[in-house]
Amino acid sequence: KNEACCTENTTRDVHHTAMYGFSLDFCEEQTGQKMRDVCKKHFHRDLCFYECEPNIGPWVVKVKRKLSKERFFEAPLCESDCNTWWQDCRFEYAYTVRS
Repeated sequence: KNEACCTENTTRDVHHTAMYGFSLDFCEEQTGQKMRDVCKKHFHRDLCFYECEPNIGPWVVKVKRKLSKERFFEAPLCESDCNTWWQDCRFEYAYTVRS
């Protein structure tokens, strides 16, 4: 909390808006199936990491995309985090609208 790069607005947006055109509630609107909170938390953590992690600098590379000017490349991931995300979300739906 004391070292993160997030503003109050960014933190609020991570939890309450469709950042980058990605809505966690889109499939509920389309299918009536709501994404479970246990799965949603992984997407929120990912967005918080992307927006706010102060130590990610070594893995940031410049790109030419409409969505953003940079991305992470070869950032280390923990296998246990990936496995937990898969277990918690494997029956869920997610969707993004490309503009």
